[in-house]
Amino acid sequence: MPRNAAGRVHSLLTEAKSRPANQPAFHVWASVLGCGGSVELVLPLLAEILEQLDDVEVEIRDKFPDQKASVLLKLVPKIRQAIAHPSLGASWGEVSPLLTNEALFSLEVLAQDTEEYVDVEPDEIATINAAVGELFDLVEKSDLNKRLKQWIMNWLSAIRRAIDLYRIRGAKGLSDALIRLQGEAWFFEPALKEVEKKAPTVFERLTSLFDTICKASDISERCRKLCESPIVARLGSWTLGRLVDGSGPDVPPEN
Repeated sequence: MPRNAAGRVHSLLTEAKSRPANQPAFHVWASVLGCGGSVELVLPLLAEILEQLDDVEVEIRDKFPDQKASVLLKLVPKIRQAIAHPSLGASWGEVSPLLTNEALFSLEVLAQDTEEYVDVEPDEIATINAAVGELFDLVEKSDLNKRLKQWIMNWLSAIRRAIDLYRIRGAKGLSDALIRLQGEAWFFEPALKEVEKKAPTVFERLTSLFDTICKASDISERCRKLCESPIVARLGSWTLGRLVDGSGPDVPPEN
C-alpha cells in the first residue's frame, strides 16, 4: 500500500472493520487509534482522519478532470459517514457496514493515484521522540528567560504532536511541522541567536534534532520544490527586504 494519506486511512479503516460488531464504536476507534477509552481523545483523532480524506479529495480533484475525479471519489462520502457517525456510543455493528469492501477498495485505488511520501523508520521515530524529551528537560534547566523557554517548548510540542499523529499524518505531518518551525526560526533569527548565545547546548541539540528530522523525512525534497516556486522566491525577497530595513519581525513577544 502506498505511503500517503489514502493508504494510511485505508490501513486504519481496514483494522477497524475487523473488530467485533458488539463493541461500542468509540471503543473500536480508541483501540485502533491507541488513545485510550475517552471520547474526548477519540474525537480529535477522527477529525484528523477526516482531514486526511480532505487532502486526498483536493489532490484528486486537482489531478483529474471533474468526471474522473467524481468517479474516483464516489464512495468517499460513505467513508466519511462511518468516521463521523453521529453516535460514538452506537454499536460497531451499526457503523461497520458503511465500510464496505467496495469503499475500502476505493481507498486502495486513491492511494495509487495520489503522491507517495517516504516513511520514517520506527527506530528513527523513537530517536526523534527521545531527543524531544531530553530537550524538554534541557530547556527547563537552562538559563534562558521564560519567554525563550516557552518559545522553544512550543516548537518541541509541535514536533511531539506530529510524532503522536504519525500513524494518521505520516511523514508529511512531521515534515510539515518542521517546515513551519524552520520558517519561524528564519523570521525570528534574533531570538534564535539569543538562544545560541545564552544556552549553546540547547541550540546545538535543537539544530541537531531538526537535522535528524530533515534526514528522516522527505522534507529536503519538499523544501527544494518550494524554493523553486517563482512566487515563493518573490515572497522571500520581499520578506528579506523587510528584515533588512528594520520593518520585519523581531524576537517573539513577551508572554
